[in-house]
Amino acid sequence: ESDAPWWVVFTEDSEGVCIEPQTAPPDAQNLGITGEDYIEALFVFERLDMD
Repeated sequence: ESDAPWWVVFTEDSEGVCIEPQTAPPDAQNLGITGEDYIEALFVFERLDMD
């Protein structure tokens, strides 16, 4: 159950369908839709030597 205004339907798998709620449409940045929440993420990649 969700009150999200947008939904995404994934149909790539021939054995099932996945439906997920979205807080904004996938192209929200192009539509000028803004929200109050801001999320910042930092990803760090490093090589591990496995001797």
